[in-house]
Amino acid sequence: MTVREHRTFFLFFFSSLFIVLATGLITFTLERVTERYLGSVHPIGLSVLALLVLGLPLYFSSRLAVTKVGRILGSSVTMTPIEAEEPRKYLLMGYAPLSGTFNPKEAIADSKRISLDVAVLPSVEYTAEMKKCGLAELKGAGPWQQNLRAAAAHCPGLELICVLNPDQDQFDDFAKFLNYYLPDVAISQISMPNDPARPYRRLGDNFEYANPTYEDYSYVYEGLRHGLDMVAEHADADLDDIQDDICIDATPGFKPFSIAAAILTLNRSLKFSYVTSGTGPDGGRVRFYDAGITMTG
Repeated sequence: MTVREHRTFFLFFFSSLFIVLATGLITFTLERVTERYLGSVHPIGLSVLALLVLGLPLYFSSRLAVTKVGRILGSSVTMTPIEAEEPRKYLLMGYAPLSGTFNPKEAIADSKRISLDVAVLPSVEYTAEMKKCGLAELKGAGPWQQNLRAAAAHCPGLELICVLNPDQDQFDDFAKFLNYYLPDVAISQISMPNDPARPYRRLGDNFEYANPTYEDYSYVYEGLRHGLDMVAEHADADLDDIQDDICIDATPGFKPFSIAAAILTLNRSLKFSYVTSGTGPDGGRVRFYDAGITMTG
């Protein structure tokens, strides 16, 4: 059986065991009470009375649970844009592996010819400035430029970037790229809880480590959650005390990544960011959001 099937089995087993033991205990207690105050009572009558004593609380608790679930199903999540966001000290993010026309070595080499002020410009301004400087032929860093924009938005106060690896591990090159522009920022990969040298991997249902991919919601959610623990450890503080200093960036663009980042920031001081894509007027701009949940039921 898988881990999920084991959990389901034990849940039903212990629930059934509790009901049997509770019914037996109530029947025994009622039998002693009725014998003392009412004399002999037929066993069927005792069983009916025991079911009533056990069933009524279960009935009303079930009604209450259904009401609560109904309210939750009637809730809504809102992503409120933030016009002026205070820079954060800690940033969690992923990255898109470079391939094809972009490769890590070229990205690092090109970065040495492009200044930080130019590299973080929105798309339209960036293209115009590159032409003006005679650097239009450079391929640049491709999607990694979006990560740089997201990180630079928090400088000069940014202290640590925790990175969750995608399915292709290019962390060393990615860190070199960011560190060229942001030499004072520590960059760490999100690692296994008990082995900092190993990139984070999710334990699957069959007790085997699943391949890392941003399309796996559980991998992203659990990885980012562990990343928050790493930030708290780095800051030597309780996570609740440093929420105002943390931002989760979901620029890689995969829906599970964005959903996980939004869920982790719901109704908390943690903020959620996204760098818009495209070459139009809005391309390359860092957007911040405040994720909240409101009850409508």
